[in-house]
Amino acid sequence: MSRTVIASAAVKSKQDTRLVEALNLVLADTYALMALTHLAHWNVEGSGFFSLHKAFEDQYEEL
Repeated sequence: MSRTVIASAAVKSKQDTRLVEALNLVLADTYALMALTHLAHWNVEGSGFFSLHKAFEDQYEEL
């Protein structure tokens, strides 16, 4: 489990702390999705290669 270190000047309340923790989770999930989409982009095979390759590229670039 990762540990989040927050500067005391940036966090003023428990609500702020919860918000920062939630945003960190969203950021981590988004990065994981981007990495998996990039992996799929490079490993797609088959008859739909070109359309899927382009779709995965567009998707990971948006992330």
